[in-house]
Amino acid sequence: MYSLDSMYPPMVEAVVEAVRARKVALWVANAAWWLGRQDIVGARDFWQASAAMVTLALTEAERTEIEKQLSKAESALLETVTEFPAVPEAVTSTLSAWQPAGETAEQIRARYVAAIQALLNAKARERNYDSIGTAVSYLDDPNPVFAAEARALFDWRSAVWTYATEQLATVTAGGDIPSLETFLAGVPAFAWPDASAVDTAA
Repeated sequence: MYSLDSMYPPMVEAVVEAVRARKVALWVANAAWWLGRQDIVGARDFWQASAAMVTLALTEAERTEIEKQLSKAESALLETVTEFPAVPEAVTSTLSAWQPAGETAEQIRARYVAAIQALLNAKARERNYDSIGTAVSYLDDPNPVFAAEARALFDWRSAVWTYATEQLATVTAGGDIPSLETFLAGVPAFAWPDASAVDTAA
C-alpha cells in the first residue's frame, strides 16, 4: 500500500502509465520533469527524456509555460530527445514492489487519493506556490493576480474532488476500477487566468 506521506509512488505509476500510452498532457510533463529533478528511483534520464517528449507535443501555450521553468540543461533536451525512452528495469521492478497483489478497495482508494493530491500540488507549483493549500490561501490577497490565481485553483480543486469522489465511490462499491492513468485523464481541465485581463486598479 502506498503511504499517504509520500507522493512518489502514485506519481511514478501515473507517469509511467502515461508514457507507455504516449499520453500527452500538461500534468504528465510537469510530473515527469519533477521526478527527474528528484532523481526518483535513480532514473533521471528516463524521467527527463519522457518529460521532453511530452513537452514537445503540448500546445504552444503549454510548452511556453513549461519552458519558463526549465534549467538550461533541461531546455537542451528539447533539442536532442527524439523518441520516448523504454521504461528502465529499475522503475518496473520498483513499481512491482509498490503494487502488491490483492490490494483492498481501501488501499486502492488511498493510492488514487494520493495521486489526485499530487496532481493538485503540481498544478499550483507551476506558478511557484508550494502546494494547492498555499495557493488558495491567496483568495483575498491584495495582489489581484495572486487573488485571481487562487480563485481559479480554488474552483478547480472543488471540481477535481467532486469528480474524484464520484469515481472513488465506484471503488468503495466494488465496481470496475479504472487504471490510475484513465482516472487522472478524466480530471476536469484547468486554465490559468489571463494576467493581462486581471483588474489591477486599486
